[in-house]
Amino acid sequence: MSGALDALLNKFLDMDIPAFDCLVYYKGEEVYRRLAGYGDYEKTRALSTEQRFYIYSVTKLMTVTAVLQMVEAGRLRLEDRLSDFLPEFEHMTVKEGKSIRDAIIPVTIRHLLTMTAGFNYDRSLERPAWRRARAASDGHCPTVQTVCFLAQEPLEYEPGEGWEYSFAHDILAAVVEILSGQRFGEYVRDHVFAPLGMRHSTFDVSEIAEKDLCAQYRYREETHELINCGKEIQNGFRLGDLYESGGAGCCSTAEDVMKLLESLRKGEILRPETVTALSGNQLSGIQTGMFQRAQSDTRYGYGLGVGCPNGTPGWSCFGWGGAAGAYCAVDRENDLCLIYLQHVLNTPNKYLRRELYPAAKQELRIN
Repeated sequence: MSGALDALLNKFLDMDIPAFDCLVYYKGEEVYRRLAGYGDYEKTRALSTEQRFYIYSVTKLMTVTAVLQMVEAGRLRLEDRLSDFLPEFEHMTVKEGKSIRDAIIPVTIRHLLTMTAGFNYDRSLERPAWRRARAASDGHCPTVQTVCFLAQEPLEYEPGEGWEYSFAHDILAAVVEILSGQRFGEYVRDHVFAPLGMRHSTFDVSEIAEKDLCAQYRYREETHELINCGKEIQNGFRLGDLYESGGAGCCSTAEDVMKLLESLRKGEILRPETVTALSGNQLSGIQTGMFQRAQSDTRYGYGLGVGCPNGTPGWSCFGWGGAAGAYCAVDRENDLCLIYLQHVLNTPNKYLRRELYPAAKQELRIN
C-alpha cells in the first residue's frame, strides 16, 4: 500500500514535520505502516514503534470509552445532572452580553459529552479557576478538586444552546473518579488499557523515561521555525502532578491506540449499539454550525465526545485529533482504522492531516 498516503506524508516531511508514525488497519489486519524521522532532539535515534507521544485530544476517545462503560453498567445516565456527582456545579452562572446571570438549565452528562455544556478551553495559567486550584493544592491539582473550581466561572451560554470546545472531558474524568473510587488513570488502566493490551499507554508521565518519549517541538508560524520544547517531560494540559486530564493527558503509541480503535470498530470494549450512539451526530442545526465553524470543516458532525459522520458522501469515519498533530479515524462501514502520531504543537499540517483518511480510502479503493 503506497501512493496517495505516501504522497501526503511526503508533504508533511516537506513541511518539516520532524517525525511521525502512521498505521492503517483494514478488515482487522495491518495494511500500512510508515515511520519517519528521529525520536530525539539530537537526531541520533531513529523513531521506533515503541516511542511514546502525547496524543493530547485523542485522549478523548479513551475518556468517552470509560464514561460509556459506566453508562452500559447502569452506573451513569446521559441525562444525569453533573451536580449529582459534583455538587459544586449545582448553581451555575452564564454570560449574557456584558453581564452574568444565573443559569436556568442544569449541566448534564450528555452536555459534557457533546461539548454543549457551555464551558470553554481557556487553559491560561492565569485563569482564576487554575490559580485557585494551584493555591488550594500547593500546585498538585488533584483532578476532582481542580475541575470543581470551573464551577465558579460563568458558562459561555445556557447548557444545550451552543457548542464550544472545552474542558468537558476533564470534568468527565472527575465523574469517573467519583463513581469508581479510583484515580482516573487507574480506572482507564484497569478497564481500557489492560483488557486491550495497551501496555505503553499511561496518564502517569512520571513512569516514562526521557528517551522513551518522542522529542516534542512547537511550530512558530511567524518565522516558520520548529522550537525545541526541551527534554523535560511536559504537557501544558497537565495542570499539576496529580491532575489527569481526560481531554489531553494520555501518552501512548500508534499500536496501542490502534488496539482501542479496532476494539471500538468491532464493538468489543463497548457494545455495538453504544458505538453507534457515540459515532452519530448529536448536535442541532445551530450547534452544528458553531462546531463546523470552529473546526473549519463541514464534513464532520459531533457525537458523544468525538467527531463523526455528518452525511458528507464518502466521509463515514469518527475520531479526533490532538494538539501536537495526532489524528485517528474509525470507519465501521468500511472496516478501516487509522492512527497518525507526531509531536509538533501548533502544527502547520493541522488541517491537512484530516486528508489521511480519504488518502487511505483511495489506496484501498473504497468509495
